[in-house]
Amino acid sequence: MARIEYGLYLNGENHCYVISNAGTRYAEDIVDETFTNRSIKMTVEAISHSWKYTFDASDNPYNHPEIQDNLEAVLRGELPHWRLTGVNIDKDGVYLVYYTTEPEAVLDNGEESRGGQVCVFGDYTLLFEVEHTDGSPTERYRVKETEVPKIGNPNRTTKEIQITEYVGDHKRRELVIRGDEHGHSRHMGKQYCVITEY
Repeated sequence: MARIEYGLYLNGENHCYVISNAGTRYAEDIVDETFTNRSIKMTVEAISHSWKYTFDASDNPYNHPEIQDNLEAVLRGELPHWRLTGVNIDKDGVYLVYYTTEPEAVLDNGEESRGGQVCVFGDYTLLFEVEHTDGSPTERYRVKETEVPKIGNPNRTTKEIQITEYVGDHKRRELVIRGDEHGHSRHMGKQYCVITEY
């Protein structure tokens, strides 16, 4: 097996790694395929706290009320009209994007909402699976967040997000994003990342 490791700056500091069921640029983008393609499957492999303290939908005032009121059921896939359509990953962590096939709800501020964003907190390992209808192999993404000592200041900690990509059963690539930029200088609108390809 061949292996190569390198570092580079990813574009889009706040949207530097996106998983989508429709191949969109941003996790929040809605296209026709958002509702016709299969939903992203999420498996919670490990969390450091309870579900209640790991997943939070209350921060976004534009979230559909049902996702706030029934968050755990949405996350567990118990409400089939809610679909996980996007996952956004950056140095600050992960947030999940859900949309419902039900009609839009009118929020207290007069806006209409058909979706919701869920922030993920703590140390965790989540597995995301994107199944294709064209017979292509399933793509899997294992996302692990942990607190690690900061480079240059080991008495403080920073987030480290490790993303391992698989196509079928083959491990394709591993990306590591850190809050301390791996000790590299910060560039506006970019995120430093160390990548290992297999």
